[in-house]
Amino acid sequence: MKKKTLAALLALTMALACASCGNTESAEKEEKADTTTTAATTTAAEKDEPEEDSSSEEEAEEEESPESEESKDKDKKDESSEEKKEEKKEEKKKEDKKDDKKDEEKSESDGGYSNDVYSVSFDTKKWVDAESFKNLIVEQADKTEILQQMDLNQLLDGIYYYADDASSDYPSNILFISPMYQAEMRNVSITDTGMADLMFQTVEAQMQQQEGISITDHKLVNKGGQDWLFIQTHAEMGSMVYNCDEYVTFYNGNSLIISVNYGSPDGAAKKEFDKMLENIKFKS
Repeated sequence: MKKKTLAALLALTMALACASCGNTESAEKEEKADTTTTAATTTAAEKDEPEEDSSSEEEAEEEESPESEESKDKDKKDESSEEKKEEKKEEKKKEDKKDDKKDEEKSESDGGYSNDVYSVSFDTKKWVDAESFKNLIVEQADKTEILQQMDLNQLLDGIYYYADDASSDYPSNILFISPMYQAEMRNVSITDTGMADLMFQTVEAQMQQQEGISITDHKLVNKGGQDWLFIQTHAEMGSMVYNCDEYVTFYNGNSLIISVNYGSPDGAAKKEFDKMLENIKFKS
């Protein structure tokens, strides 16, 4: 893959960041509406269920003939034994529920995003998969001349938004670009002389053509034991203000791009993303 093509992809993810804003908020609203409908349906169903009539059982007990003292003592022992059994069953149920909860929490913590090259773990209840909105995002993204022959649906492999701030003006979100492999890139590193500078200059030239977007920082960083080119941009488009942290690297011939888009630099979403990237797992 040509260096200019990869640089164009970097610029593309910044454009996608802008397009993803409104759709993730709509997704959250729809999810809340579905939840409300489900809850209302469940409540109505519970009200319609007939209550158990215990009066017949009580009358039957009253009509029973008196028992001998010996029989009563035996029944008491049997009842005591049954109560203990029931208590043990209840205790086991509680323990099973605790184990299920632990397994569920572990499953959530083990969730995240994965492709053929690397995996990133995160809490799937906090970071919600917005796959169903990917097509809408792609349709809104500007296609530069160099990308017109590419399938953007394939390039944008994953998008997740931060549920805790989904109702804010700009919901934080993560974009994963599909790894792009080229055999001639196997021995290329982002730290090769002039590589990072060339890519940054190309991205900078494209960003200068985007009104309201400016580059605020760029440097080489090490995340998860891998060197990355870090490019940070700030965007102000009407009432929408957001930041984009973009990371690019080369790994075994694969070009990798990951970006996080957020409103507040001090927010939990950005801090959680930084931890994700520190713990990224590369596949051999």
